[in-house]
Amino acid sequence: MLLIAGNELQDFCLYYSLSRMKENVYWLPISFRNQFITNKDVENTQSASPKIMEAEAYIYLLMFIESQLRFRSIRLISSSISYSELEELKRGIAEDSKQNLGYEINVIVAQVSSAKELIPHVRKIYEKDNLYKQYRDQFHNGVSLNFIDTPKPKHLREVPPHGLHWITEVGIENYQLPNLARFGPETIIQKNYGTDEVRTTKEGFAYFCPYIAYFGGDIDAVLVKPRIHIFEPFTIFQRHFAFGGYEVQNSDKGNYHNETVVRFGSLSEFADFIRDSSNRELFNLFKDSTEYKDKEGNFVKDRGFYLKDRRRYLDFVSIYKIYGDEEKTIQQIQDLIERSILYRGYIFQCSVCRQYAWYSLEGIGQQFKCARCGRTQTFHKEHWKSTPEPHWFYKLDEVVYQCYDNDCHVPILALDYLKKKSKRSFFYAPEIEVLSSQEPKKVELDICCCVDGEVVIGEAKIASILANTAKEEKRMLSKYIEIAKAINARTIVLSTFSEAWNDKTLNYAQSILKGKQMLFLTKSDLLK
Repeated sequence: MLLIAGNELQDFCLYYSLSRMKENVYWLPISFRNQFITNKDVENTQSASPKIMEAEAYIYLLMFIESQLRFRSIRLISSSISYSELEELKRGIAEDSKQNLGYEINVIVAQVSSAKELIPHVRKIYEKDNLYKQYRDQFHNGVSLNFIDTPKPKHLREVPPHGLHWITEVGIENYQLPNLARFGPETIIQKNYGTDEVRTTKEGFAYFCPYIAYFGGDIDAVLVKPRIHIFEPFTIFQRHFAFGGYEVQNSDKGNYHNETVVRFGSLSEFADFIRDSSNRELFNLFKDSTEYKDKEGNFVKDRGFYLKDRRRYLDFVSIYKIYGDEEKTIQQIQDLIERSILYRGYIFQCSVCRQYAWYSLEGIGQQFKCARCGRTQTFHKEHWKSTPEPHWFYKLDEVVYQCYDNDCHVPILALDYLKKKSKRSFFYAPEIEVLSSQEPKKVELDICCCVDGEVVIGEAKIASILANTAKEEKRMLSKYIEIAKAINARTIVLSTFSEAWNDKTLNYAQSILKGKQMLFLTKSDLLK
């Protein structure tokens, strides 16, 4: 039995490590006994000061050791105290226990030359060919339908159901959570298992085997077989930020981001689309509010029409001018329509109120109903003013429009850059709002992701500066470092769609975010 004495960090580390390797390991800070000597009449003291509590803790420790070790001895060791000081402490513990407990604890001062001497009778067995089992499973509401096929030693002639323990580690493909203790038992679901039995690891999750208790039977009767619970990314970040004292919620931009990514199929598919300069030109033209006219005041036909609803609608000629190839233009239009990103329709002018408006194919038959005055009318040549027949005009989906108009493509490109750098796992939450009870003002995080188990947060801008004033930039950076420290985010990303960051902004960031790993991304990085 071991009693580690000392106030230094290495004494606690020695105690902590040994206590995980064997039973009956205790730690005695010397300051506790010193307070006991100073406050001899501790039982008659009503004070609850820290000093009195330390003195009481010393007595309780002796009582506990005495109850566990009657008629046995305990070995006294330390990382920071000399042998002569330990001998003096030994005599003091014997005297204190005799006076206060009526029984003298037998203490032996141990001189240890190797850590192996402190863990006798522990045998480790390593066996081959029992690693890297792979299997597929189905999930319902995030919980696996099947139990984990927990491995058991297979090269021993006999596997006893008790007295033999091992750790099983589970790696879930593309799913590595932040190293937060409570994620362990929330992911590996087993009755009566908590943070002592399930841990998050660098590769996944580890759990204790065969089971924490023995109720009889062979090894299969007591072999634990838990289920897996996989969380949605937003839920993971909700729980992780809560640990740091924050609440998170979806922002409007986050909703635009998420819906647009769904339309394109994935984060990477939308990022690849935006990296193409022709596709960015197409979206920029949909955003353009300029009324293009020739010298006579007529609308230029190859730039589409900008209408009263403050949206531009493009025809085939307008889109063809961007891509410069008829087959590519046809294929791009068809692909975007199938993804519900573009919609076909007509532009008609009402013969009554004279307003031009775009009408979806779903809303018209042989007639159309004016969007302004509500008059229903059969459309004729006077309504489309083109020869010989009306032709298609394409509308950009409103959510996709809002996504691009709010510059959501910049954090999307930054997230895809980080995803490509990941080795095992990557997941993210679209732009979120972070709230603290201590500060009513919300903080928007453009970038919030988990790369190989490490949380990364950041800001993404079109411009090369974070804000219009130095004061505002410094405030934003200070808030980022505050959040990063609270949630243990090791990396802060600053991303711009400009060719380079402003020098002053860089200097502010490097001075305020010092001590944190920083990643500065520019347009060339995002378009790789």
